Amino acid sequence: MSKKPLSHYLESQLGPENKERNRTLNVPESLHSFFKKASSNYDIGISTLIYNVLTDWKNEYENDIIDDMLIKFRKNGL
Repeated sequence: MSKKPLSHYLESQLGPENKERNRTLNVPESLHSFFKKASSNYDIGISTLIYNVLTDWKNEYENDIIDDMLIKFRKNGL
């Protein structure tokens, strides 16, 4: 299985309009090690695994985060 660069994967997932949004993510060594072991175990790229974990997390919690932000906004009268 040939590995393609992360930019290729993100382009295929997000489309060309979001290319400029690719960023580096700094994580503690222990977390990086966990993702590295998991990606090796499942034979997928570490960037693909991290992208999918973050996407799933965003999909699950995005509405809760927005609700919390609105509560703080209203509470502070901003």
